[in-house]
Amino acid sequence: MIRYIVLVLTTCILALNTSGIICLSATYPTLTNTVGLNESIWDNSSSDLIDRRFDFKPIHKTLLFGGGFAGTFFGVLPLCEILRKYHNHKVVTITSILCAIILISTPLILSYSIILYIIVRFIQSWLNAHIIAIAGEFLYVWAPKKEIGFFSAVVLGLEISVVFTMPISGFIISKFGWPTNFYFHGFCLALVTLLWSLLYRDIAENQPIMSEKEKRLVNYAKDLSKTTKTIAVPYLAIIKTPAVWAIWIACAGNFTIAQFNFTYSYIYLRSALKYSVSEAGLLLFVQMNILLFIRIMSGYLSDAIKFINEKLKIRLINSIGFFGSASFFLYISHYPLGESKYRDHILYTLTTTIYGFASGGFGKTINIVSGKHSTFVCSIIQITSCIVGVSGSYIIPVLAPNDKIAEWNHVFIVYAIMLIVTNIFFVIFVGTKPVDWENANRGKNSNIIHSLENSNKA
Repeated sequence: MIRYIVLVLTTCILALNTSGIICLSATYPTLTNTVGLNESIWDNSSSDLIDRRFDFKPIHKTLLFGGGFAGTFFGVLPLCEILRKYHNHKVVTITSILCAIILISTPLILSYSIILYIIVRFIQSWLNAHIIAIAGEFLYVWAPKKEIGFFSAVVLGLEISVVFTMPISGFIISKFGWPTNFYFHGFCLALVTLLWSLLYRDIAENQPIMSEKEKRLVNYAKDLSKTTKTIAVPYLAIIKTPAVWAIWIACAGNFTIAQFNFTYSYIYLRSALKYSVSEAGLLLFVQMNILLFIRIMSGYLSDAIKFINEKLKIRLINSIGFFGSASFFLYISHYPLGESKYRDHILYTLTTTIYGFASGGFGKTINIVSGKHSTFVCSIIQITSCIVGVSGSYIIPVLAPNDKIAEWNHVFIVYAIMLIVTNIFFVIFVGTKPVDWENANRGKNSNIIHSLENSNKA
């Protein structure tokens, strides 16, 4: 089935773009490790790249990692405007190739100038600011109505980037040196981009090797066109829709825990629980795989279960994820980890993975509610992720300045409250049907963009 191949390739291209950002985190310890090395070699720009090390000042580290959020934040709106005008195929191909070039050039750029690399990393993050919007347009065009939950869970399962990057980076760096890690990620991204661009089409029915039966399945109950025309995007009407706010608020809760998994979980395991490098790495690898499995299973069950009302089903699935995770966060905040590693492994894994059930909840409603305007809705989701990321980057160091277990317990209480509040809001205002904003706002002025419009109903 062509749609599944395109689903896999789209998931891979989004995950590899994310991997291109986080591979710096995997390489950073080696870049700064000067123990036992001759400074005249590692600090000499004429030395081989593999021998180079770097004396990053605190401001450099802040700009390197904080620049990722900044680049994404400033890139969301302009890139999503470009995406609405030119659509996935052209935009993703160009931005991914540029990111691949940046990755392959990173060792040389970093060796030449740390400041220059900070600027280039900002650009790389800017070029990745539309990842969620890409997923939104892909789902509207390629996901069959009866498989929307499964497709959403898979394409938004960006945990695969961590599962891929962290272990492979350790192996590559130890065997071939840190520059090879950037070369490898850049090559993989370029290769997948080539394959994706050959198969992907902005309108699924234009895919030449897809069967007519599959085209009818994919296009069922959708408004698509073979040509592009200007249509009005009802920004104000979308912003005033409670069901859309339910999605945005739920995403804030989801990204809060995702940030812990992606950014702080390793720090917590190593500094608070005193795990070894190998223990922490193995637990994170297992955790991310379980989380990915839960996301996909949740999306599949959300599509497959038919004996429950759709709105009730989505409320239940989302509540299992958010309330379940909140319950475990509250539990480990009162009965802290650190007493038994077997108990720690089980509780930590449950706490940081069960929220993945929400993929079959709010994750499924993103495309259902927003429809052809998913690009704009997803752009706000991307901005939400940036706001959560920046907020967490300031709040967590304040609550857990010394990475002690008692300090992290305060963080976990905040996480639990965030999940409970966002889920209550989502459950109250969730929508499970497309919103006809055009007809609701006909005759009103709105911004004009270049986008897909109705001309061909399947």
